[in-house]
Amino acid sequence: MIGSAVTDEPGNILYLSEVEIRNDIASTMKARAALRRNRRQRNTRYRPARWLNRRNSIKTGRFSPTMRSKIEAHLREIRFVQRLLPITSIALETGTFDPYALKNPEVLQHKWMYQRGMNYGYVNTKAYVLTRDDQDHIHCLVKSKPKISPLAIVRKLKQASTSRLWQRYEVPLTKHFWKERTFWSDGYFCCTIGNASEEAIRLSIANQG
Repeated sequence: MIGSAVTDEPGNILYLSEVEIRNDIASTMKARAALRRNRRQRNTRYRPARWLNRRNSIKTGRFSPTMRSKIEAHLREIRFVQRLLPITSIALETGTFDPYALKNPEVLQHKWMYQRGMNYGYVNTKAYVLTRDDQDHIHCLVKSKPKISPLAIVRKLKQASTSRLWQRYEVPLTKHFWKERTFWSDGYFCCTIGNASEEAIRLSIANQG
């Protein structure tokens, strides 16, 4: 976030603004790299291998794309204000914030508490989210032909949902599921609705979680 202000010599405020900086540069570049990697692996056309010919990437002393975006955001705001008002001098101030300390000020007294973050005690972020939301399974009401086995239905649901989720959220999921593209465990449970009405079951499933 960038905050800017312009004052005159007596101290009267002439201009105030707040600019939100882009934070999606890294994820956007990862998504672009994934698309390019996918295109290269299709074998639709011949393309010779390229190694260290990307001069900008191996240049010493270069800024990362995220840093360049933030620097350009500051310069763009300064140029915008200079078009509106006669600026005689510019003062830049930087401030750092500790989000974890804002939520839990006790860590300022006990530095070892930084090692016990949001995921402390959990295998990964997926396990933390499932515990936080009290969700380690989902309920589904399925109607099918008698000749189709429950195992085939569950297998199809797991395969289709996994495929669609990876197609839609490939970049963020790769951070947590880098070993294999899977979500579901091998087990499942199914039963008939018994004496309960179908509407009651639908209402229960709609309100799950």
